[in-house]
Amino acid sequence: MTISRRQVLWVGAGAVGALVVGWGFAPPRSRLTHDLFEPSSREALSINAWVRVGADNSVTLFMPQCELGQGVHTGLAMLLAEELECALKQIRIEDAPIHPVYNNLVVSVDGLPFHPDSTGGLKRVSEHLTAKVMREVGVMVTGGSSSVRDLWQVLREAGVMARETLRQGAASIWGVPVQDVLLREGVAKYQRVDAQSTDKSTLSFGEIVSQAGDRLRVPAQLPPLKAATEWRLLGRSPARLDSASKVDGSAKFAADIREPGMRYAFIRLLPWLDGELASIEDSDLEDAPGIHAIHPLTAAAGTVGGVGVVAARRWQAEKVANRLRWQAKPNQTADIDDRRLNEAWRAQIDNEDEAAIYFEQGEVSTLKSQGADVVATYSVPYLAHAPMETPSCSIKYSITSTPGSLDGARAEIWVATQLPGRARAIVAKRLDLDEQRVTVHNLYAGGSFGRRLELDFIDQAAQLARWHPDVLLQCQWSRSEDLRHDFYRPMAVAKLQGWLTPTSERGDGNKLRRMAGLTAHSMSQSIVAQALPRVFGGALASPSGLDKTQVEGVFDQAYDIAHQRIGHTSVELPVPVGFWRSVGHSHQAFFLESFIDELAFAGGEDPLEFRLAHLKNHPRHQRVLEALREHAQWGETKRTAEGRQIAQGLAINRSFGSIVGQVHEVSVDAAGRLRLHRVVVVVDCGQVVHPGAVEQQMQSSVIYGLSAALYGEIAIRGGEVAARNFDGYPVLRMAETPLIEVHILPSDEAPGGVGEPGLPPTAPALANAVARLTGIRPRRLPLLDASGIVRDLSAGA
Repeated sequence: MTISRRQVLWVGAGAVGALVVGWGFAPPRSRLTHDLFEPSSREALSINAWVRVGADNSVTLFMPQCELGQGVHTGLAMLLAEELECALKQIRIEDAPIHPVYNNLVVSVDGLPFHPDSTGGLKRVSEHLTAKVMREVGVMVTGGSSSVRDLWQVLREAGVMARETLRQGAASIWGVPVQDVLLREGVAKYQRVDAQSTDKSTLSFGEIVSQAGDRLRVPAQLPPLKAATEWRLLGRSPARLDSASKVDGSAKFAADIREPGMRYAFIRLLPWLDGELASIEDSDLEDAPGIHAIHPLTAAAGTVGGVGVVAARRWQAEKVANRLRWQAKPNQTADIDDRRLNEAWRAQIDNEDEAAIYFEQGEVSTLKSQGADVVATYSVPYLAHAPMETPSCSIKYSITSTPGSLDGARAEIWVATQLPGRARAIVAKRLDLDEQRVTVHNLYAGGSFGRRLELDFIDQAAQLARWHPDVLLQCQWSRSEDLRHDFYRPMAVAKLQGWLTPTSERGDGNKLRRMAGLTAHSMSQSIVAQALPRVFGGALASPSGLDKTQVEGVFDQAYDIAHQRIGHTSVELPVPVGFWRSVGHSHQAFFLESFIDELAFAGGEDPLEFRLAHLKNHPRHQRVLEALREHAQWGETKRTAEGRQIAQGLAINRSFGSIVGQVHEVSVDAAGRLRLHRVVVVVDCGQVVHPGAVEQQMQSSVIYGLSAALYGEIAIRGGEVAARNFDGYPVLRMAETPLIEVHILPSDEAPGGVGEPGLPPTAPALANAVARLTGIRPRRLPLLDASGIVRDLSAGA
């Protein structure tokens, strides 16, 4: 099946348009609606859907985003505090109620299959209509490096609305014109200045509420937001709101919830990629000390069946769970082996007849008749998320409020989830409750990288809670279950072909060679095809039937190449796949940026200069590359203290509204092991909210990306994942971690994401450095074997 770019765009836009026929524009500032809470009083001033000011001088921010360790709670609080003119420490974070006003619009708009450089009317209309639709029927979600991008305008407007309401309150208390009232650091000041005297009085926010909260009205017209030159907080790096509690241990995670008489559930699942439990053979283990029950778990929300052992103590539950034997229904994935899949896909990659074409321009067919200058096939393995906190959920299903009836039954869950509304829905469905009777406490997460977009472990908690009403039940997975039953980053294979053409002469009399054409054909499973029905239920699918994440990182890059064709073939397999940090960019950037280096070397060009020559219409990209040249001392000869050569490798990628470039410096020691010395990161993420958080996320992305590039591989043998712990799925250790320098470019552009854009350039920059150092061109990952030696990764390996 071949689908033209025009068909792709019209299919997606048509689906959006069908949803909005006859539907008018939303009211102005509809995301600021404030009819969710009790009317304002002298105890609390409910200004809009985002902010409430208390008589105790507190400022509450209703937070729809999950704090995954990325610092989002601090960054979003800073947006509010800047316009409200309150102290950051004055803000309290409270879970937002599950309501359409908190739907994430940017995530949905990002999913449209448009090239970032497209400026056509179709793109503008589709994005506008999609945002309008998602405002009503979308979803509350943390993901896609979208939190600040989605709420950049909204929270500042909420802040300025609150500021003006409080200014009017202070003015009414003092009986003075509102223009004579100034707010600074959570205090209202009456300041009238003339030639002879200055008269000042002050009121705290709490005093304004306690004296006038019940009569204050939100102004109909709001003044403009502050200019960047007026910012007092944005662009600085105050202490994060979550730091102190995480240091002193008071921060709450799902496994920290405690209550007298509570019980612990240890989850053990069938070892294969699919399957249902038939029977438990060791039912006599229910008599073991501390054991309350052993329950079968139904395969649901994408995860296989298994058992939940409930006990008075977690260790008791784990001990019995590890002793269980069972019978299972036939496993349908027993013949799956990732090595054979990789070989089969490599053999099929030349066949593009079934590929969907996501981007096409120029006359590629004419070029193909000439034969390409460089042809390369790349591959990457399945990868696990492996967050430090394994899937965990505490739940309490209460039915005793109305004896003899379930009419008053309720449920509470304590969990870290990127989809609180869907978490509530799956618990309600499992327990036969109205969704309004389920309360979600969205806690801190010990990492996620996309894993907490899934609901499987929450569904399991609800299954077990039905058997243990009126008791707090804490459910947790082991590391082994986490690695064996993840929703993996898809394995992928790609073939790229490039054509070079001579241009002007270089200083040495030779011709410069530029990219005339590029084709890319990749194969992988579709995340969207699995995740949408898995998370939202039913047969829900992408409106266009396509999955942009499969080709992001190659079809949406900025290189000026006259003739291009980017296609992808989706493969259906029962291997569970899901959204992994930076999604398609995580592997397509490796394919493309490695190939760009290959083209540069084929043309006898410096890789940085070669990229600059093809980015003349993208000054932001050029600034990133020029900054890399300066900060990394690109091209200078470097050696280790022992005299060994250090090689540099370069990559650049645009994703989630940000541009990130990296230079990696590597050497090989006397034993032949690869050594990482330094990584220089340059990021243009638009206007910066918290520079410290940007630096932390860039460093985090590099470390996470290096772990994947060097070691990451989920091996599937006989339908079973081989890894059991970090000995079988290594992560970068502190002693291996290079110096990571982060340089943030000043920008007036709208904010871009920072949680994910730092990862895509990591693998190709490292691979390009290894190619320079060893003469071996890495075309598949991971790079190293168990002893740290670079594998034979050349073509045909």
